[in-house]
Amino acid sequence: MGQALPTDTAYIHADSLEKKFVLLTNLWRYHSGDDSLWSAPDFDHSSWDTMQIRMNDLDTFKDKWTGIGWFRKILAIDSSMHNKNLGLSIFQYGASEIYLNGRLIKKYGEIDSTLREKGFNPRNTPFIVRLDSSDYQLLAIRYAHWEALENPDLFMRFIETMGFTIDIREADKAVERVVGNIFGNAVINSIMSGVFFSLFLLYLLLFIFYSRMKVNLYYAIFTLCLGIVFFGTPLRFLFRTGLYPILAIDIITFSAFIFLFAGYVGFLYSIFYEKFPRHARYLIFLPLLMEIWLFISPSDSLVSYAVGIYVAIMGAEGLRIIIVAIRKKWQDAWVIGTGVIAFFSFNVFVITMNIIEPDISPIIALIAIFTGIFSMPIS
Repeated sequence: MGQALPTDTAYIHADSLEKKFVLLTNLWRYHSGDDSLWSAPDFDHSSWDTMQIRMNDLDTFKDKWTGIGWFRKILAIDSSMHNKNLGLSIFQYGASEIYLNGRLIKKYGEIDSTLREKGFNPRNTPFIVRLDSSDYQLLAIRYAHWEALENPDLFMRFIETMGFTIDIREADKAVERVVGNIFGNAVINSIMSGVFFSLFLLYLLLFIFYSRMKVNLYYAIFTLCLGIVFFGTPLRFLFRTGLYPILAIDIITFSAFIFLFAGYVGFLYSIFYEKFPRHARYLIFLPLLMEIWLFISPSDSLVSYAVGIYVAIMGAEGLRIIIVAIRKKWQDAWVIGTGVIAFFSFNVFVITMNIIEPDISPIIALIAIFTGIFSMPIS
């Protein structure tokens, strides 16, 4: 295996795994091309280049990535972990073959004889691997992703990252994580999407049979978009092969997220105004501008900032409508207002959490989500 260098080596200790996990996202030794000898633990890779396995920089990706390559990392383990089972989880776009000490231990997707891939994303579903009695063990990954190479700008704009991530956990914790998180999230999102799709059908029928009540149309749009947003998570988990199905799901989900605020503001206008105010037309058409920007913007960061500003504007407008309605003592303003204030507070909460990224309890997060999302239907 040669001499272990700091760049080559990840240190895996029983104490660190007991507390949390080890995320292997730092620099790996990398070589473009393909050679079966590169899986061997005694192969000297000290002359290889280094590269992040998760590639967020488009220029670096275009400069270094050639469609297929090998990544190697030495795992330095303490003696208490000799001959122990570990759980490895990988998230990727493309196809990979994972080798431990020269032995193939897992394949995700297929790499054919022309080195083209049939991609598959395991989405952090863990697999169990047994270590041997060596203090240094070689993890090598043969990775192919031509699809991103052929259309890197499109891929980076919507997926925002290329390559893969891999983490190591205690075997039991790795299994608990996938059962508790992935399955639980899929079930919760499926239930919530079902609720909102049902509300959409109900209010759409109400509008069809009594079209003068525009409030039902806007509320149907609002609930349809919420249903699509929640349905995107389990649907993404089902489609784990190829770039374009995932891109389609992401674009549809993002569009639904944008248009749900148009439905939300239109719903409030139609309740408290006989005729939409003049400035409303700009707010209602703002989602269309956001969609256009999404496809032409050269910068993902600009789109992210624009979405944040858009959500703040639409949320603030909804809050303004309710404050005016309550001050003028319009009928049922307090009832609808309670739901609007809770929904607005939820959006502020989500934006704040995305900025500061705190270590928040899942229970608190779940309560906040249910309170914020269902406040409007309940009110």
